[in-house]
Amino acid sequence: MARPDINRSGEIEVFVRVVEEGSFSSAARALRMTPSAVSKLIARLEAR
Repeated sequence: MARPDINRSGEIEVFVRVVEEGSFSSAARALRMTPSAVSKLIARLEAR
């Protein structure tokens, strides 16, 4: 589930974890988030 309180630095942290883990699903597991939430956060970054 997306965290409504996540700030810009949190979004960057998610992005970095996706790069380190190599996939959205692996990053989601590591961050204890759903893959959908990770995807939405990355989409928000891309929209900026």
